Amino acid sequence: MRSTRAQLAGILLAGLGLRLLFLRVHQTIERDGVLYASVAEHLARAGRLMDLRGRYHTFYPPGYPALIAPVYALVGDSHRAGQIVSLTAGLALIVLVGLVGRRVGGERVGLLAAGLTAIYPPFVHGAVAVLTESTDAALLCLLVLVELRLAGRPGRAGSALAGLLVGGMYLVRPEGLLLAAGFAGLVIAGLARREPRARVGGWVVAFALALLLAVVPYVLYLHAITGSWHLSGKGLAYWIGEAPLQFDAIAFGPPQPRPWRGLGVEAALFAERYLRNFFRQEGVITEAVSLLALGLGAIGLAAGTRWRGRVAEEVVLLSAFVPLLLYPAFDVVERWTEPYMAILFVFVARGVAWLADRPETPARSRAVAWGLVGLLALRYGPQLAIPLRYTPGFELVEQRDAGRWVRDRFGAGTSVMSRIPDIAYYARARWVALPYAEIPSVIGAARREGVTFVVLDELTTRRLRPELLPLLEGPAPPGLTLVHQTDEFPGRRVRVFAVGAP
Repeated sequence: MRSTRAQLAGILLAGLGLRLLFLRVHQTIERDGVLYASVAEHLARAGRLMDLRGRYHTFYPPGYPALIAPVYALVGDSHRAGQIVSLTAGLALIVLVGLVGRRVGGERVGLLAAGLTAIYPPFVHGAVAVLTESTDAALLCLLVLVELRLAGRPGRAGSALAGLLVGGMYLVRPEGLLLAAGFAGLVIAGLARREPRARVGGWVVAFALALLLAVVPYVLYLHAITGSWHLSGKGLAYWIGEAPLQFDAIAFGPPQPRPWRGLGVEAALFAERYLRNFFRQEGVITEAVSLLALGLGAIGLAAGTRWRGRVAEEVVLLSAFVPLLLYPAFDVVERWTEPYMAILFVFVARGVAWLADRPETPARSRAVAWGLVGLLALRYGPQLAIPLRYTPGFELVEQRDAGRWVRDRFGAGTSVMSRIPDIAYYARARWVALPYAEIPSVIGAARREGVTFVVLDELTTRRLRPELLPLLEGPAPPGLTLVHQTDEFPGRRVRVFAVGAP
């Protein structure tokens, strides 16, 4: 036991070292992170779910900002506070994956799963980014551990804890509600074992009450702000995957629903989109973890069928992947799939252990198995070397610098109209989204909103607002005064315009 703990501690220290090294690659806050951080600041200061726009926030749920808020109150920097939360969750994830692996495959499987988690590049990145992936993955593994215990020793207290964890995951990412599938599998398993219905009903009631305790307050909040009943402001903004780009949905609200075109047409359109995205998602996952990992995971899944009487445990593990069935209905984003790779690594580790234990040629089997692990490590190695070749051009430092320029010269409390909110975050300013409009209309909108500065960045303007390119290339038009310009990186110019009186 001591040896196993020492090995896990070594894996944890190695994981910590990698993650601290990657702090160098995350010197600026990510775009989603800007909103998480700004909501956390408002929570810490006023106890309200508000963001950079100065409005009540409904796009992202409040779970992750609520974790950042107390840390921000201590350190005074929401970017660093978010990184501390993510790093803590990222380190907990290594341990939790190890515990899940040990539960379903023994000490060796647990250590290998923890080791793969420690070096998996998206987990390393996520642990120092102001994003939800590390927190979501850690909560997922904790939920799986609780449900694995329930599979052997069901009870009301464990069921209530599972309900709270599913509710907590919903408050971090709305699709977390789908992880109730694992508990549903345990209920079915209990009925199949002919457990008394009253006892099973007690589990269900405890789970449901705990889940509602987490879900209902946020649903009521969304209704109070939006006037409609729904589980996720984010889901409403995407509206069946047909919203504009994400930050447009955040800034301007959800798109107007299009007319219903009949059940047959709608079903065909949905099926076409779902299948297209499903296979895109398959490609995204394969590229991220490698075909080798998926193959070893399949072996690990097959190896689980040897254990009779442990079907419920296998159902719990597989239910962790249920949210992956939702995403093709909307879109395919690699970050959405990352948390579930923690459970995949449990299957991978079990597959490696199964190969190493072939009795026919034990020495050769062990060599092959650990050779495959070495190949996986080589596969992830180049991404882990990113900090060694880091340059400021890896990140959008020009937007950070422009925001700081505004703050240093004009102080906090101004207002900035821009395509993305990063500049307003660093300027400590109110953010006003750049409207879809021609230059005169943009200037008019800026005046109506009381905007102090209009900021354009070439990176997004050239791709998404080409009609505004004259503002980046020529003299300022009447109504705007060019006060700052950065040309540090080719193709990434940033211009700051002061808005004048009409």
